[in-house]
Amino acid sequence: MDSTPKFVKFLSDSDFDSDEIRIPPLFCTKIADYFPSHVKLLFQDGYHKWVPFSRSRSVFYDMHEVYDHFEIWRRQIIIFEFVKPVEFNVSILVIMGDGVSKFGHIPSCVETCVDEVDVPLAFVNRFGSNIPSSVDLIFNSSIRFVGDFIHKECKLTGLIQLCNMLGLPDLNKYVLLVFTYNGDKSFEINAYDSSMTADLVPSANGTTSGGLVTDNTAHSFEIEVKPFHMLRYAHGVDIPAAFKRLTDMWGMKKVINAYKEDQCWSLEVRKRVGFKQPTILDGWLNFRDGLKLGVGDKLIFKQKGGNNTDFTVEVVKKFV
Repeated sequence: MDSTPKFVKFLSDSDFDSDEIRIPPLFCTKIADYFPSHVKLLFQDGYHKWVPFSRSRSVFYDMHEVYDHFEIWRRQIIIFEFVKPVEFNVSILVIMGDGVSKFGHIPSCVETCVDEVDVPLAFVNRFGSNIPSSVDLIFNSSIRFVGDFIHKECKLTGLIQLCNMLGLPDLNKYVLLVFTYNGDKSFEINAYDSSMTADLVPSANGTTSGGLVTDNTAHSFEIEVKPFHMLRYAHGVDIPAAFKRLTDMWGMKKVINAYKEDQCWSLEVRKRVGFKQPTILDGWLNFRDGLKLGVGDKLIFKQKGGNNTDFTVEVVKKFV
């Protein structure tokens, strides 16, 4: 599922008094090179407005017409989704609010993972009759798991699975979770951390182009062949933690298929008890010998089609 860069704004008194929206620094660093002097804000009801952008001050300004049109008040939440160099899709969000297709949840400061979130009654009244009791939850466009929608209690459950898949005791590292109903049996969950952004990759795991970041770690992984991988009885080949977004989707055990031209190998990946590191166990020896690998060779696994268990494999031989 495609992801687009986003940032969230909790409207403060200063935002109203100054008639501006200050853009988070990380978002500006990664994306703002695309912005012209004015950008178009598109809202769900069809309303749109061109607003000036100040690159030196990292703000959108002349926002009073937007505030007036939607009767926006202080402490309300606005989500800006970058869709084109001159356009943002904008959603006005309230934690317990009206019947738009999005609602928000602010994680509490409890030390355990909360399994359920409250769904606003207005949201249930508008969409509840179309939502089945079992739903697919898609976290940050990469991790998919199953939850339950409890209509009578206005609750959505299943988040404890997400904690387990992420290897986190709770979700308190995020300041906001935004749930978007896709109109079928699935919800997208976008998580905003203290940078107030989502779907940006500030580390070196992604590649940048003109300020826009593309994260490849959800669709591929790489392994360098080590001397101990060449032993007659190999004890496993670890997949680096940099590719956690992909390997978290496999759970504790998964068989993946690696394709090279007309050949195919099945590799069993497990997370050993007491360890979070995913490791290739069964199938490695046949795979290694079939490709005639040597120490220092680099393997690049790229997702084949839309299936996160099928990969084409490229071998980059070590230069001797």
